[in-house]
Amino acid sequence: MADKSSHEAHCKAHLRILRTCLLAWFVAALGISLLVAPFLTGLQLFHIDIGHWLAQQGPALAFFVLILVYAWRISLIGRTRVRRRARYRAMRIRQMFRPVRQDHVAAAQRVRTERSARTR
Repeated sequence: MADKSSHEAHCKAHLRILRTCLLAWFVAALGISLLVAPFLTGLQLFHIDIGHWLAQQGPALAFFVLILVYAWRISLIGRTRVRRRARYRAMRIRQMFRPVRQDHVAAAQRVRTERSARTR
C-alpha cells in the first residue's frame, strides 16, 4: 500500500515538474523571440545582429537549460523517494523484531484459554 501511494506521489511530482518546464520553455521561447529580440535588433557583436541571433537561438538555449533543471529536479525526487522507501522498510523491520510486551503476552494467553474453554 505504501509503495502505491509513493508511486502516485512520484508521478504527480514528475508531472508537475514537466508541466512547469514546458510552460517555462513556452514563455521563454515566446518572450525571447517576440519580446526581447526586437529591442536588441541593431546591436552587433562580431558583426552579428544580437536580436536576430537571440530570436533564432534563444529558445534552443532555454530548452537546454530547462533540460538540465529537469534532470536535477527529477534526481532530487528519486533520491527522496528512495529515502522514504528505506525509512518505511526500516520501520517495518523494527516492528517485526521489537520486543513483545508482557501485556500482549497475557492478552494472547487469555484469548487462548477462552477459546479452549469454548471448545470443551
